[in-house]
Amino acid sequence: MIRDRLWQVRLSKKADKGIGRLPKTVRLAMAALMHEIEINGPVRGNWPNYGKLGVRRHHCHLKKGKPCCCVGRV
Repeated sequence: MIRDRLWQVRLSKKADKGIGRLPKTVRLAMAALMHEIEINGPVRGNWPNYGKLGVRRHHCHLKKGKPCCCVGRV
């Protein structure tokens, strides 16, 4: 795999501080989503509840029920 073709995924300071309070399953889902975005880019059609919010902004609910949300910019 060629490293220069990977996307860079960064968490905001607020997200980085709050990730430790999330349930383990949600942390694992977030890690998997971040890894997939690094490899395939931010437009993910294969994740449930993942969509485009606007220009360069995407969002995803990481679990059903009371959702934990992930919002990102490209």
